[in-house]
Amino acid sequence: MNKLYKEKIKIRLKKADQVQVIAGKDKGKIGKILEVLKEKNQVIVEGVNYLTNYERPTQQNQKGGLSKKEGPIHISNVLLYSPHCEKGVRIRNKKAEDGSRLRVCSKTGDVI
Repeated sequence: MNKLYKEKIKIRLKKADQVQVIAGKDKGKIGKILEVLKEKNQVIVEGVNYLTNYERPTQQNQKGGLSKKEGPIHISNVLLYSPHCEKGVRIRNKKAEDGSRLRVCSKTGDVI
């Protein structure tokens, strides 16, 4: 088993967050998180890291052929996208007056 799966990384990203890919073949692309895989420290991002699978013809799928779907990306290869900065940014948590937690851009301090 890979070492990265054994380490427990704190995941601050949630489903439906806009993220930017910072490493790999899809570097620079921006997409929405479809799923967070906590046990593997990975996320599945819409429109990024397509995997191609060949499907054999069956009675349900007469043609068969190639199908594409999004594959998982390691959590360290994505950053939360800030519309204020127009790029991926590191975030930190900040408490509001009412006690709720806010995610804030590390550089500018803007609430995301």
